[in-house]
Amino acid sequence: MRGLVNPITMLCFLLLASVGIGVFNSTLLPTVPDAHAANVTIVLSACVAACPNVGWNGTTSNPNPTITVTRDDMISLSLSSGDGIPHRFIIDADGDGGQYTDDCPGTDPCSIQFATPISYPYLVTLTPGTWNYYCSLHPSAMFGKFVIKPDLSVGGITASVDKVGLLAPYLASALAILGAIGATILYVRRAKPSGYVA
Repeated sequence: MRGLVNPITMLCFLLLASVGIGVFNSTLLPTVPDAHAANVTIVLSACVAACPNVGWNGTTSNPNPTITVTRDDMISLSLSSGDGIPHRFIIDADGDGGQYTDDCPGTDPCSIQFATPISYPYLVTLTPGTWNYYCSLHPSAMFGKFVIKPDLSVGGITASVDKVGLLAPYLASALAILGAIGATILYVRRAKPSGYVA
């Protein structure tokens, strides 16, 4: 029995060492940084009269642009009147065509009425999807799509994963255990006295 003490001790030591390697495994996993929403500035000029085109950004060749943001973005709408008359930006969250301002700013996110430049901050909290935005004073002429993408990122980056690096400690542990078992079997076979019958 004395001859088995050394291999068993060695086996226990190797098993403990392999468990110890497993404990430090967490340092090999990629860390995920905190998520951060973007701060986005959107410039819109309202124009329904005396402009090259009618609509939001009617002073340009591309009126009523599609606005695309991500949920939880903090946007700052820089709003101005290109024709000097009052306007009001509204996102139609309830599907009423942006005409009924009694639910603004409750259900429908909206700016104050403006004829001079203003800044309207808005934290995007609506459900991801395609919404419409309007001028609540001129909804048939001033409207566009407001697309909200879901925030699928955590931290804004996708970390590549080194699969071999993640498996290496487990493979090393398995090889250490197999090596210890093999060494024990070899030691026991050599330690048997001659003429020993099992």
